[in-house]
Amino acid sequence: MDVVPLAGSISWLAGSTKNLITVEADTFSDDSNLDSVRPERIRSTFASTGMTAWAAVPMQYQGEVNSVLQVLTKKKSTFDEDD
Repeated sequence: MDVVPLAGSISWLAGSTKNLITVEADTFSDDSNLDSVRPERIRSTFASTGMTAWAAVPMQYQGEVNSVLQVLTKKKSTFDEDD
């Protein structure tokens, strides 16, 4: 099994900033909030899954992130704070 480093990933960004991160396949390369994420990882995930939108939600307990919930969809819509 290959080990994939967390640094530079959507999960890493959500966990380190403690913020919801949303990404769309068509527009992620223009999103300055994603400058610290490696674009090839995002492209690869979208290409291999056929998904069009991605949300990474840091799960916190007592102010500390203990995991990141990731949701991907093929639906042409944007995730937001209400989701």
